[in-house]
Amino acid sequence: MSDDVVSPQPTPALADDERLCLLWATAPSLIAAESLATQLLEARVAACVNIFPSMRSCYEWQGSICRNEEVGMLIKVPRCRAEACAEALRQHHPYDVPCILRLAVDGAHPPFATWLHEQTVDSQG
Repeated sequence: MSDDVVSPQPTPALADDERLCLLWATAPSLIAAESLATQLLEARVAACVNIFPSMRSCYEWQGSICRNEEVGMLIKVPRCRAEACAEALRQHHPYDVPCILRLAVDGAHPPFATWLHEQTVDSQG
């Protein structure tokens, strides 16, 4: 093993009030995803939104097989703000039935977790 390879270190367990989660959502276009991301960030219910342009989605909707271009959104949020973030997505999303999935995070780089909380939880006053 070379000297410049860093062995992964386990991250310390997060306290309940520090836990993080990810929300995965899709949007019909880059413009829609960027608009949703801006709304979430301005409302301070999310700290960061990664947008993955140009995915191909295949699904059944109202009796037909659909194939559409969509945009993926990975939304980083403290667990205590996840429901508020999901509700903001539901309120502003252009789809009748938006994909909003909540994924638990079992560890995080501590400085990143601190930053994420500062962007959302600590701003609540």
